[in-house]
Amino acid sequence: GPAVPTREIGFSNTFTFLKNFRVYALLDYKGGHYLFNYKEYNRCRFQTNCALVADPSVDATTKILFQTVPALYIDKADFVKLRDVSLTYTLPQGLLGRKGTSGASLILAGHNLAQWTKYGGIDPEVNTTANRSFVRVDAYAAPMNRRVSLALNLSY
Repeated sequence: GPAVPTREIGFSNTFTFLKNFRVYALLDYKGGHYLFNYKEYNRCRFQTNCALVADPSVDATTKILFQTVPALYIDKADFVKLRDVSLTYTLPQGLLGRKGTSGASLILAGHNLAQWTKYGGIDPEVNTTANRSFVRVDAYAAPMNRRVSLALNLSY
């Protein structure tokens, strides 16, 4: 199947409440593509410490197949991610003082907070092969970082 997503959908919205508060959220979906889980293939093939090979209830033929056939580790990589959530508080004009400030807001934001996927690796979005679009490989690549940020925006 294709190595790059054939379907991409993003949904975002901002809700304002109590006059000075805003909540923003962004969901991101990518699907219709596959990713070679090379890390799991290596674990099963060379280190024999993957769950399938270590499971005593799995028959020997299946274990040998999963230790020798790389194509068995090409997985569907569809996912939904909660990319961004932020809470913004806009300070009332009365709290700004008389230093020439015309507006101020405080923003607490979280990035890459959650993912929903059936992909067996850590992150279905990783690609060790960089910009090559004909193949995608999860070979010990670092997943997207979860981050929290706090910002103070001042307008003059």
